[in-house]
Parts: sequence; C-alpha cells; structure tokens
Amino acid sequence: MNDSLYTRRMLARKEKNRNFSDNTIRSVNRLQLKWKHFLVFGILLIASTVQAQSSVTLYGVMSDGLLFANNVSGAHLTRLVNGGSWSTNFGMTGTEDLGSGTKAIFNLNSTYDLNTGRTAVTDTLFGGSSFVGITNDLYGKLTLGRQYDYSVDFIAYSVTSSNTLFAFHPGGYDRILGVSLANAVAYESPHIAGFHVKAMYSFGGAGSPTNARRAYSAAGDYANGPLKLEVFTTSVGGNSITPGLDAGLAKFLGRSLVADRSLVIALRKTDIYGAGGSCDIGNFTIRSNATKVFFTDLEGKNKSSISNLEASVLFKAQPDLFINTGFVHSYTTGANWNTYNLSADYLLSKRTDLMIAVNYQRASGSGQLASLVAVGNSSNSNQLAIFSGIRYFF
Repeated sequence: MNDSLYTRRMLARKEKNRNFSDNTIRSVNRLQLKWKHFLVFGILLIASTVQAQSSVTLYGVMSDGLLFANNVSGAHLTRLVNGGSWSTNFGMTGTEDLGSGTKAIFNLNSTYDLNTGRTAVTDTLFGGSSFVGITNDLYGKLTLGRQYDYSVDFIAYSVTSSNTLFAFHPGGYDRILGVSLANAVAYESPHIAGFHVKAMYSFGGAGSPTNARRAYSAAGDYANGPLKLEVFTTSVGGNSITPGLDAGLAKFLGRSLVADRSLVIALRKTDIYGAGGSCDIGNFTIRSNATKVFFTDLEGKNKSSISNLEASVLFKAQPDLFINTGFVHSYTTGANWNTYNLSADYLLSKRTDLMIAVNYQRASGSGQLASLVAVGNSSNSNQLAIFSGIRYFF
C-alpha cells in the first residue's frame, strides 16, 4: 500500500514537472515568435525608411522624325533625323537623404542616336553629364564631374524650347544647344527672394574630351511670377571649330574658307556672353535673348565674333496645342543670317507629342551660304527645312 502510494506520488511529481517543462517551452516559443515578428517588423520599418530617404529614377527622351530640306549642297534632302525636336537621351538620377536638409545626389546621362543606337559622343558612355555631389536647403548645391555649362539655360528663352534643333543660332557656337564640360566643379546657391546664382570651373587638360584648357561658366537668374530673367558668361579654352561647315562662312578668323569649307580652326579660347528673359501673359509666352561669342585662334593673332538677337512667341491655342514662332538675326564681319521659325506641337498625352516645324534661313555676304544647324550647307544663300516628328518622355 505504501509502495503504491509512493509510486503514485512520484508519477504525479513527474507529470507536474513535465507540464511545467511543456508550459515553459511553449512560453519560450511564444516569446521567440514575438521577437521574430518584432524583428521582421523592424526590418520592414527600416527598409521603408531607407526607401523613403533614398531614390533612384530612370528618365529619358526619345525623339525622331522626318526632315525635308530644299537645298543641301545643291540637292533636295529627305531623311530621318534623330533628336529633331529634343535630344534623345537616357539617364538615371539619385538622391539620399542625409538629414538636416542635406542630400547626396548623382546624375548619369547619355545622349544617343535613336536610328543607329550609337552614342552621340564617340567612346563616351555618359557624354551628356555624369556628376555626384551634395545639396543643402540652406547652403546650396556642390557637384563634381562632367556637367553642362550654363549657356544651356537659355533654351528657356529661345524659340528652340518648343521648336526644332534647326532653329538654334548659326553654328551653335553660343552653346545654347547644350555642351558639357569635363572635370568640372560647380556650385549653385539656394533661391533667395527670387534670385539664384551659380558658377562652374573646369580644369581641362590634354586628356579632357571637351576642353584642352581651363573653362568656366557663371550665371544669375531672377524669377517673380510670370517674369524670368537671366544673364550668363561661359569661357572655354582649347577647343576647335569648322565655321565653313557649321555656319556656311566664307571667311573667318583671318582664313578664307571658300576653297575648303571643312577647314578646322583650333582655338585658344571662346568667350560667350548672354542675356535673356521670358514673360507669361495669358495664353502667350514672350521670350527673347541676345548672345555674343568671341573667338581667339590658337596663335592668339586673330579674333572674330558672332552676335545673335532673338525674339519668339509661344501661343497656347488649346490645352494640348501650342503654336510657336520666332526670329533670329545673327551677324559677324562680312556675313549676316536671318532665321525664321514656325512650329505646331500637339500633345497626345503628358508624355507623348507630335510636332511639325518649318525653319527658313536667308544669309547675306560675299560667298556666304545659308546653313541651318545640323542640316548642312545650302549651295546658295537660302535654305528651307520642314520637320515632322514624334517625341516621348519617360
């Protein structure tokens, strides 16, 4: 009897211990499960915070169309033209929030020919821009790398902002069409009471793909409601030009170009100055700019200049239809160009639009040929270009 009682007591104690052990294990398991849930939640929270603070955006433009020119080297020309209404490019930009209004930023951009797939700048993947930097809400932005000089800002005050590549000023020498500088450091101030300034310095060098000598660019702008004003200066050392092909010139920098329009002239430096502005009045945007480009040849013995005066009007005929017209008068010693531009831009959506444009140039001066940008020299003093194309932003 006693043995039986003892046995029952021992079995009960073992059962109690087993139940306690099972309860402990279940409690530990529940605690571990809670910690796992908490850990997963924490990881998701951190991931969502990182995602909110950092971002990388892919962007770009694809533009293509059909060009007809009445006279290129004495013959009609019909061909596909990449980037007729905007440069075809692809890029990525990124930001990381570092706190206290400070962000790390980068941008990589490549321009290319949509019809061939080739990059616009030979052997350069990111021929548009490639830079990294820091921006702060109070102190401005500092960037390092390959960057567009501030001449390109003047697209906002030019007919070309809503017209074609062929409407740029003769030769594109004032760089409004967008030309980058390698090995550059740039600073932009924050906007204060509508004012904003920026400056860029390029170290250049023998290995620089954009300028063998130093270069710099600076600009200041003011915006107040519908009114925008800007001035800029850019100086580029150690580049070269072909004015006989680029602008149809017969003589430039003391050299005759009639016998060889493809003659390359090495430059010591190019100095550019510009002032422009725009104003919105109802459905109209009035734009104007003036630029002057000074050239000094490599020897420093010959100097020449080209001046451009432009006025244009953009009319919003309908929410999805814009009519743009403009006139450019350009001149240098012994030559003048008058360029007339008219275009209609129809928006199929926020990202896709269709454009038709007419550009006409009349040149004057001994031996001077009409030469719309990127079309080629006419055989005489007149040239007409008609472009129709599509553009898609992403």
